[in-house]
Amino acid sequence: MKKTSASVKLLLFSGSLLLAAGCACDKPAECKAAKVQEAPESAIWPDRAWLVDSVVKGVPSLLSSYDHKTGEFGEKPWICQDQNQMFSLAVAWATPDKNNPYYHSPELLKVIAKAGEKLVDAQDAKGMWTFRKKDNSTWGQIHMPWTFTRWIRTYNLVKDALPPASKAKWEKGLLLGYKYIAGYCSGTGTHNITVYHAAGLYVAGLAFNMPEWCKISQKLMHLLVSRQAKDGFWTENHGPVVSYNFVYLEALGIYYHYSKDPVALEALTRGAQFHNAVLWPDGSAVSVVDERNYYSRTRRVGNVGFTCSPEGRRYLAQQLEQSYRKRRPINMELAAHLLLEGVTGELAPKPGETSSYLSKDGQFLVARSAPYQWALSAYSCKVPRSRWMMDRQTHVEIGHDRMGVIGSGGNAKMQPYYSTFTFGDPDSFQPDLTKTDPDFYPKSNLRYVPDHAKITGNTVALTYGKNQCQVTVIPGKDMITLEYKLNNAPDAPAMAHFPVVIPAEATDAKGNPLAANKIHTGKALGGKLIFSNGQIITIPDTAQVRPEVVGFNPYEKYGKGGGARLVISLPLTAKDPVQKLVFSGKSKVADVLDAPYFAAADLPVECKGGATFKFLDELDAIFLRATAPGPEMVTTVTLEKPFKGELLVDLARCYTYGKVQVLVNGKAIGKPVNGYNKAIAVVPPTSVGEVTLPAGKNTITFRVTGKDPASQNYFIGLRGFYLKNTQK
Repeated sequence: MKKTSASVKLLLFSGSLLLAAGCACDKPAECKAAKVQEAPESAIWPDRAWLVDSVVKGVPSLLSSYDHKTGEFGEKPWICQDQNQMFSLAVAWATPDKNNPYYHSPELLKVIAKAGEKLVDAQDAKGMWTFRKKDNSTWGQIHMPWTFTRWIRTYNLVKDALPPASKAKWEKGLLLGYKYIAGYCSGTGTHNITVYHAAGLYVAGLAFNMPEWCKISQKLMHLLVSRQAKDGFWTENHGPVVSYNFVYLEALGIYYHYSKDPVALEALTRGAQFHNAVLWPDGSAVSVVDERNYYSRTRRVGNVGFTCSPEGRRYLAQQLEQSYRKRRPINMELAAHLLLEGVTGELAPKPGETSSYLSKDGQFLVARSAPYQWALSAYSCKVPRSRWMMDRQTHVEIGHDRMGVIGSGGNAKMQPYYSTFTFGDPDSFQPDLTKTDPDFYPKSNLRYVPDHAKITGNTVALTYGKNQCQVTVIPGKDMITLEYKLNNAPDAPAMAHFPVVIPAEATDAKGNPLAANKIHTGKALGGKLIFSNGQIITIPDTAQVRPEVVGFNPYEKYGKGGGARLVISLPLTAKDPVQKLVFSGKSKVADVLDAPYFAAADLPVECKGGATFKFLDELDAIFLRATAPGPEMVTTVTLEKPFKGELLVDLARCYTYGKVQVLVNGKAIGKPVNGYNKAIAVVPPTSVGEVTLPAGKNTITFRVTGKDPASQNYFIGLRGFYLKNTQK
């Protein structure tokens, strides 16, 4: 495989895709006056020149991960999805533009051709591949939909230019696979995998002159549209499957491009309206309504399906606002999708700062009143025995404009402490992380999933057997209160729970950190939980605080890696039926908002020490893939006058991140900053100490020096840094 050079230009990353980009400007960033030219928002969106630039700048990075001998992309172990990269290269090859040097490039076509041949070589007798993950775990054989759909669209772009032998080999593999895929799509199932296959099947029908395949695809897509809820979402069990709705909308968007079927357009518009409704200000999605995934701070950018309506284009424009305004190249594959198959048009108006959305089915509410937001869910159903469907146990979620989502973090499996209410002993049913197929149904009399729920105003009323209870959101000035209430005498020990997902250190009222393996009482904590990001939660004396309550990860065979949440539990009795949590505080991010901020993506950055750069669109962070101490990210800033003050580093955190030492002009400043966190998170910036910088060019280095014992690797996620003037 081709090796990455020791010093390389900035690479951009999203999902598993790489793209290369130069600096956003020709000169190093300067203090105070930003030299990056910002583009005003256009009424017509997206901008074609921006998309072409993103695709063109992504080509070198993809080629750097390509092995000319084998035709493989990516790092070992090779998986079939590594070949998804061919689609972006095909768009670069097929797009005529004066600024695209790769248009009809013979060298690029050779890469694309051999990449497809690799897929054929790896197929079994039914055209399937081994479903292998990068941790080398295998999940059987599969006609991988994400790969087949990109492969057939690549073929549609390059088929007339492929060498005869390569074309014949491609056609053998594609026809073999789509013979079986057509069978999958002929039924009445509208699972996300089947639907994504159907999008590719329509393209295959056009490419191979198989009109019956187009008819099968159209029939399935019409069935999918008929099953879309009035609120614009799909379900795989009960209620929205928020994350996988993106898959449905992408599949429909691809299908619409090739079919121009107006039925698909109506569904795409409703889907975009739904995702706008459940979008928090920080770009993450409301998780309390999601039946498949718990909360993630990842900002889901959207896809080609969102370009088909003004509402969808508004969603994309909001999620990509910083990149668009600063003309930063975006994820290459996203740019390729939008460039080839997207619809350009007007944007819907921006949403207001204060709003309230009650779903058409009356089952969820999303309200915003600065600085707090909240969501209520009334979805209720029996505990699913499938590992993929979450238990409908969580019914309230709270967020803050600056601090992001506070809790609850969405639904889970086998973890009653994440439930809004429990009746019985939550310890009697905890995640079983020793089996690949555990029993997801409690054997005790514990009730943690409601039988019925209903939203009235800012209250969601819940029924657990004979137990009637409710939780009410009470907004106030710069604060918000959750009131938990029993409406009748409970038939078992009753508790309300609020799982906290703030990725920040928690202390008691006196600033003492919480021991992880201890149950703390509200009285012992001084009636407050104070978080390092500025959030304060006032709790009653009887509250029980568990700092690390482990969850279940359905995407890992043993359920490990589900993270942990700090859980506040409130005992409720017939004599004491009401308990309250009060949320207040001032975000500490505000303390540095007036300080000059240097976004990593806008700086000239070099990689040293053999590692590579990538960019996480979802976290606005440069990702350094270091696997040992030593690699560095090096940038420069040019100051008009000397500076003396505090340097604060803005790092994303994750369970695979290492420790970072900041060096200024070659001198280490402060102690290494630990990038480890149990889950992917964006936290307030960390001060590394006082610095003195002369006027002119200054070098800022971020060096990997080690890792937390709990971290799985030495990666870094750098968002940027602040220079805060502390001189009076």
